[in-house]
Amino acid sequence: MLFDGPDVTQSLKKMGLSDTEIRDAGEKVTYYVTPFDMVSMLNRTAPYEKQFGHVT
Repeated sequence: MLFDGPDVTQSLKKMGLSDTEIRDAGEKVTYYVTPFDMVSMLNRTAPYEKQFGHVT
């Protein structure tokens, strides 16, 4: 569980993780974001369902 963290999908891809590995790891993560917080909105250009983890 993470609060106000940025989307890390692109960073994980740069580390060499496959889309499957990223999706599997994301199943175990829940992000609670605040739309008015600049840090939690970093790299969040894709729809929430396509970002790392479960975003609420």
